Amino acid sequence: MSIPGKVCGAGNASGYANVIRITFTGQDFLNNPIVLEAWDDETICTTNNDIFVGTALNGNIPMLSGAWVNFPLGPNWKPAVPIAGGANPNRIKGSTNYVNIGSYGMYEFLVNLCWEIPCDIICPASLSCILVLKYTYTGPPPVIIWEFNDETDGGEPYSPRWTEIVSGSLGYVFKPTDAGVSPGNLILTRPLSGMLDNPEMWVDSS
Repeated sequence: MSIPGKVCGAGNASGYANVIRITFTGQDFLNNPIVLEAWDDETICTTNNDIFVGTALNGNIPMLSGAWVNFPLGPNWKPAVPIAGGANPNRIKGSTNYVNIGSYGMYEFLVNLCWEIPCDIICPASLSCILVLKYTYTGPPPVIIWEFNDETDGGEPYSPRWTEIVSGSLGYVFKPTDAGVSPGNLILTRPLSGMLDNPEMWVDSS
């Protein structure tokens, strides 16, 4: 286990499945699909941050995309435009655009995330958000475990090393970064032209 830890296979350039794992335990029956949303904060009311508003260059659409990858989609899975309601993959913005994950009888789900950074974004930009899972179940409430394939701890695309992610307001965060960053310098540089998909993603404590 290592925090900060680099997430193996994260982003739009990756076609791998073992990136982020979400496991539901302790319930009798989980109704699918599960919905993965993103919001400004834990009030789950607004989507005003730059990550949802976008810029003129990217067509003022959400910059965050997500995908359910139990059945790998291959590289360049990020959709060009958001799809109204739920889809897989999809750009993510509240209850307007979200990702449907899972199918009947499943309790373990693999997902991937991508941040699209346009060169015309004004820095500092509000790229933060919270991820929300919505689901229904029969029986006792499920226990949900988030984990990431920890490359810093030796995780590989086909031989993952899973590190648990502490969720909630005091939990860990996903951070999109440049390629080749160090644990003490998790930065993401605005491109000089065009748009950039985050080369790496890390999990950090704040």
